[in-house]
Amino acid sequence: MKRRDPRPLSAALGDLQSQLAPATLLGEVQRLWPQIAGPTLAGHAEPTGERDGVIGFECDSGSWAHELTLMAGTLVTRFEGALGGSRHEGRLAGFRFTAAGRPQVTARTRRRNLQ
Repeated sequence: MKRRDPRPLSAALGDLQSQLAPATLLGEVQRLWPQIAGPTLAGHAEPTGERDGVIGFECDSGSWAHELTLMAGTLVTRFEGALGGSRHEGRLAGFRFTAAGRPQVTARTRRRNLQ
């Protein structure tokens, strides 16, 4: 009896992930985001919410949010192609990119923290 090579863990986890992923538009976008956006864009923005077909993303900075807003039309077109034939086809209305909510430090809050 010939022994087979071990199966990569990523293959087994990929199957499990597709079974456990939420059956929502947001879940589908979260799953597809790294492969459609690419590693650079996916490393600076993360899909975090959905309202009426508009997917909200949190970006590392305002610069990334602005850059991705300019690319939104292209990204939506790519996603529509990837979603074709799925139960979410036609539900994607757009993307909204915002900078991650970091507390803003102002002179007033700095003085308050020093007291």
